[in-house]
Amino acid sequence: MKKDNEAVIHEILKTIEKYQTIIIHRHKDADPDAIGSQIGLAQALRVSYPQKNIYTVGKDEPLFDWIGPMQMLLIKYIRIL
Repeated sequence: MKKDNEAVIHEILKTIEKYQTIIIHRHKDADPDAIGSQIGLAQALRVSYPQKNIYTVGKDEPLFDWIGPMQMLLIKYIRIL
């Protein structure tokens, strides 16, 4: 792994560890790849950080409900970095 990649991964992990609540977004008009990536990342984080609150958010796409659920959050809980 290149040194640049290691630095990026370290920065991502440091940011994840900094917050108790993590909200994973995806792009508009999501396809199965976007939803699957979002749900997969959430599951990996839940396993690695069971003490954290991990949420997946986005418009419901009924055709892809089988991939995984989205959660509804009140806007007051969302803090923009």
